[in-house]
Amino acid sequence: MLLTPSSLPLVLDLDGTLIRTDTCHEMMTLLIIKKPWLLFLVPYWFIKGRAFAKARLTDHINLSPHHLSYNLELLTFAKDEAQKGRPLILATGTDQRMAQKIAEHLGIFQDVIGSNGHINMTGPRKQQALLKRFGVYGFDYAGDSHNDIPVWQVARKALVVHPKRGVLKRVLVLKKPEHIHCFPQEKTPF
Repeated sequence: MLLTPSSLPLVLDLDGTLIRTDTCHEMMTLLIIKKPWLLFLVPYWFIKGRAFAKARLTDHINLSPHHLSYNLELLTFAKDEAQKGRPLILATGTDQRMAQKIAEHLGIFQDVIGSNGHINMTGPRKQQALLKRFGVYGFDYAGDSHNDIPVWQVARKALVVHPKRGVLKRVLVLKKPEHIHCFPQEKTPF
């Protein structure tokens, strides 16, 4: 089947991209507030790996998708693309269970790819998972950080969302300007 640009999947990162914050940081904050007696376990969890730590946080903390700070400009763009029939995939380093809750809350994603307690789905691991599903240039990708560089290398278009320092410069080396769309930092009213 020949894919047209509008039928190519649009893959969105979560932390710092679809939401302005990081789910791991949000869950750590809630752990401090609601279950401080578990804090002594956190270093052990992280010694066992980021994916393991994220899974344990998800086990102990119920982070409500309703209270997350969504990037409304990107969310509106994604909803418009979904209404045109474009498949949307949420691909994130967040634990799969938490990512699935967020995807269900938003109701626009056809699939969710997240960390599983053993594999932290970021950087090269996310790149490999997306390559396996869609092939080189078989999807467009929205991200925000240096961790997203490996994914942008194999994506058709790079959607750069509120980029961290130096990220846009690195993307400009990878992609022609017509294959880059930048969502600049939102202006906050005073």
